[in-house]
Amino acid sequence: MKFFDFSLFSIYENDRKLSAFSLATPIFFEMASTGLLSMVNTLLLSGYSQDAIGATGVVGQLTSLLSMILLITTWGLKVIIGVELGKGNMKGAKDVSGTAFWMVLVSSIVLGILTAAFAEPLLDLMNLEGNPKLIATSFMKITCVFFFVNIVKSYFTVSLTCNGYSKYAMISVMVIQVLNIILGWVVLYSGIKFPITPIDALAVRGIISALIGLMVAIFFFVKKKCPFSFAFDYEYVKRILNIGIPASVNGIGWHFGQTVTTSIIASFGIDMVNAKIYVTNIVNYVSYFSGALSNAVAVIMGRLRGRCEFEKENRLFYESIKLAMTLNLVVSLIVILSMQLKNVRHILVCQLL
Repeated sequence: MKFFDFSLFSIYENDRKLSAFSLATPIFFEMASTGLLSMVNTLLLSGYSQDAIGATGVVGQLTSLLSMILLITTWGLKVIIGVELGKGNMKGAKDVSGTAFWMVLVSSIVLGILTAAFAEPLLDLMNLEGNPKLIATSFMKITCVFFFVNIVKSYFTVSLTCNGYSKYAMISVMVIQVLNIILGWVVLYSGIKFPITPIDALAVRGIISALIGLMVAIFFFVKKKCPFSFAFDYEYVKRILNIGIPASVNGIGWHFGQTVTTSIIASFGIDMVNAKIYVTNIVNYVSYFSGALSNAVAVIMGRLRGRCEFEKENRLFYESIKLAMTLNLVVSLIVILSMQLKNVRHILVCQLL
């Protein structure tokens, strides 16, 4: 008896094979490159200012929570567009795609502006004070006013993945990360003078990179003729939220917990915040494997539901849980063992010296 039934992870659509694993690989690299950016930012700032690491890290934690709330729509979109495509209902796929676009655009603009307006009170709740708070306030206002660019970009990358083109979503995200790294170095270390502080310029750098990434994602979205219309259907709004809210509860809860933890740690000083940021950057990689798999499986399950293949959908659900748990366990053990080996090497070196 096989422990995993890998045949469940693939379907055929329009004479092409759609595999959860072929979808998950680009999704994993997309997630990993996003995580790499956080690590690169931390390393870039470590040579510039310790206060800046903590300040931008706290803002990053708040914007991560904001992203999870705003991307409730995309969770619903993943399932519903898959169902409509599984049924062969192209009009329905276009309408739900257009409805989700308007939901994402309007909510991200409104919530981004509100967050920027209340940046100081929010950072007070995060226990920031002094110079780190001044840095974080300015950085957060710039980031949140234009936050809709990042969220709309995420909408298009998710839409590409839903239509089976996850590698193009990965390309657009990797373009952003490369630009962020290059422009980050230019802003902090090139010696070029800007009319704003280097940390504020770092926020502007993120917006410019996200805008270019959005243009790349739209290019592939149009080139691959993904279903889309500018329609807005209230029935789809209800369906998207009915699926998206329960699906997002776990992620929102996790990020809310991390935000509260960051707030508590910040009360002990900015050095403690910096330590948490370094650790979080490493630990996040543990979840990327199972996260990529779950996103890919959601695409396949949507197609199966649209075709009314409920038994196969149910079996795929339980198989994906087993595989995700196994991946998390294996990767966690690798991280733990690598840390232990590092400690052993450090002890041996100290003894030899």
